[in-house]
Amino acid sequence: MEIDIHLTTPDLGQDAMSVFYSVVQESHDVVIITDQSGLVRFWNKAACRMFEYDVQDAIGKDFHDLICPEHLRDQAKKSILRFIQSAGTANTGMVGKTVTLPAIRKLTHKPFYVELSISSMTDANRKLWIYAFLRDVTTRVLNEQALQHQVHSDELTKIANRRGFQHHLEHNAGQAVTLCLFDLDHFKKVNDSFGHDVGDTVLFFFAQHFLQKLPGAIVVARNGGEEFSALYPGNDVKAVIVEIESAKASYQQKFLAEMTIPLCTFSAGVSTTPMLDSHRVLLKNADVALYKAKANGRNRIEII
Repeated sequence: MEIDIHLTTPDLGQDAMSVFYSVVQESHDVVIITDQSGLVRFWNKAACRMFEYDVQDAIGKDFHDLICPEHLRDQAKKSILRFIQSAGTANTGMVGKTVTLPAIRKLTHKPFYVELSISSMTDANRKLWIYAFLRDVTTRVLNEQALQHQVHSDELTKIANRRGFQHHLEHNAGQAVTLCLFDLDHFKKVNDSFGHDVGDTVLFFFAQHFLQKLPGAIVVARNGGEEFSALYPGNDVKAVIVEIESAKASYQQKFLAEMTIPLCTFSAGVSTTPMLDSHRVLLKNADVALYKAKANGRNRIEII
């Protein structure tokens, strides 16, 4: 496969160039070379195996259209354009970075993850070439995702834990949000009267019901003990209350139908902010509203 790259140094000679191309062609890692327009000019055997495109199908095609899931292609093209602009046109050698990103296979359409290293070289004719080196890191990424899920999930209720909730708070910094805190009423009596196994069943029942019945929430989490939280985008408190009241009604109906103990009600406190710049203030206000709900007889929702 010929590539019209005019190297400046070193002057390898025809034999050395043949060895070079043979090594690259047989590499276990994917090696792809494109021009500055992103059109593929070299596609080694490992690329054929990984992306399921034959050489003749890949040459002359847009690099991103061959490897990226459709919903990420525009973003990827912009990133490569920024890379090309930063590389410039001077013969400054190899520059680049390494990123992990999702990819797609042609035939199976099976998504997977690759580690991509990109570099550039300007040849003697001041023509810019982009080198892409890729390897499959799906196993590593899936293991990391599983570990992240474990770290951010509550083992008992199978919803987000306090750390997972905090993650979403931080991710929504600067945005308008509404927070609701829930606390199961007289939950200690459930444990004392029916045992901790029944108490755990109630916690799981509550968590899973509200996870399903609060679709507008960014996250539903167990903060600890019998306290839960739901974080909503925006500050439409009325809409949040409507959804929570609907979930409350179906929760009580389902609880009485399926559980063998008296209804375990809950109290809730709601707070909102036009711009999330202080987690502490938002949490404090929701906590004050929750305390107010308990002080006013429990089994109710209060707003601050």
